[in-house]
Amino acid sequence: MTGIDDAARTAVDRWFPRPARRPDATWQLYCLPYAGAGASAFRHWPAAFGAEVEIVPVKLPGREGRYGEPLTLDPVAIADAIVADAGPRFALYGHSLGARLGYEVARVLAERGDRLPERLFVAAGRPPDEAGDGPLDNIAALPATGWWPGWSRPAGCPPNCSTRRTCSTCCCRCCGPTWPGWRRTGTSRGGRCRSR
Repeated sequence: MTGIDDAARTAVDRWFPRPARRPDATWQLYCLPYAGAGASAFRHWPAAFGAEVEIVPVKLPGREGRYGEPLTLDPVAIADAIVADAGPRFALYGHSLGARLGYEVARVLAERGDRLPERLFVAAGRPPDEAGDGPLDNIAALPATGWWPGWSRPAGCPPNCSTRRTCSTCCCRCCGPTWPGWRRTGTSRGGRCRSR
């Protein structure tokens, strides 16, 4: 880790809740979570790596212990925190949304002429220059009234859920079993909603 004062160290530490500190590690792997997840998604990773690798989960604003902050995905702020924290050798890993975010962080570092990660590892993410043509691609660009049908079918919602309102009131509120009519079916994707 670079030499920074205590106030700066505290500001940087809020980004990186290390599950296992490894002061003798020769490099760090900064892990960016998928959408909706937090740094705790990587809490078991240290056991899978030798003592030479320190797993450094990135705790994004608005998640886990940072709920009081606005939910933002700012590659510049993440790059600043990583540069202030990283030792001489580091790499980035991102999963899904974290893959895109990792790419953007590496791009910011390159554009500024900062130290670059030795590797950028990505999983469950499309290359940034490859256009998608799946049912959920470009869903953010849909008008406020047109997004639900494009999302609900691939998510496994029943055909009677033609709008978000009917779905959330009748059968398919996917946030948990506290909603009436919700139950999980056994699928290879980890479950989907279905009315009773």
